[in-house]
Amino acid sequence: MERRAMTVRAGNWLRALQQASASVLSNKEWCRQNGVPSSTFYRWKRVLRDQLLDHMKSSESCGIHFVKLPQKEKSGSSGQICIRSENLVLEVSADLSEEALCRILRAVKHAG
Repeated sequence: MERRAMTVRAGNWLRALQQASASVLSNKEWCRQNGVPSSTFYRWKRVLRDQLLDHMKSSESCGIHFVKLPQKEKSGSSGQICIRSENLVLEVSADLSEEALCRILRAVKHAG
């Protein structure tokens, strides 16, 4: 029963955090207007973030596949890779590790 209660609480807090994020108010002001102690707000934010990170780490694969692209030398190249997708433009260093790029892409995917 305790596990189910925690799941329900987590779902309620996830919705509350999403409402706060969508609000034009600062977190502090949102908490004040909704009668939520800031310490509780940030504790649940940390708990849910940690749960998401644990879930992502336990995944065997990030679900993103990489394709080796032919390299073309450009004069004055900045050593940057630009990734464009719909409303997103992501520029990263060309020497960024595959693991770091995977983490960035997962974060962007979950943030959207």
